Amino acid sequence: MPLPCFHSGEPLKYLHYYIDNYPCFALGGVAGKLKGADAISSWLDQIFSWVGDKTKVHGFGITSVKLMLRYPWFSVDSTSWLQFGIYGKVHAAKPWSLSPGAYAIIGVSARSPAQKKNECWLSEEKNGEREVEVRGELGLCNDYRVRQLMCMLFFLDLEEKMKPWPWTYETKNESTGFGLK
Repeated sequence: MPLPCFHSGEPLKYLHYYIDNYPCFALGGVAGKLKGADAISSWLDQIFSWVGDKTKVHGFGITSVKLMLRYPWFSVDSTSWLQFGIYGKVHAAKPWSLSPGAYAIIGVSARSPAQKKNECWLSEEKNGEREVEVRGELGLCNDYRVRQLMCMLFFLDLEEKMKPWPWTYETKNESTGFGLK
């Protein structure tokens, strides 16, 4: 059976048909057509309120940890996490945070623009060596493959911590502070 895909901007009759007639369908066009995190969340809130636990949903191009944790995806895929490693960054869990899924994207390459903004855990020592590795050895700061491996391990760890499917999505009543809606 083919896997149908519903894209943002398509007529809703197709979405409802997929929900009622397929054991699984995919959502696409999230990053391309929807601009901004609020627009994406609003669209997905509506979609998952209709889906409930009737069918499995696969998300194309979903790398956002916030989106992965907020919605009951059956599965997601993306290649964006590879780009972080290529451009000198890694995903890392924040072990000091009590919030599940808390993470940071950290620039670790000596050639990363983040290095110039002091957004990096790694710093130069007096003798010219890095705290994590010695120059000349392949490692986090100078090998994109090591950074990609770290990102992969981050997402594998995140997968283990996620709620098992199925779980029903409930619209979030997010407050603006002090319990105000």
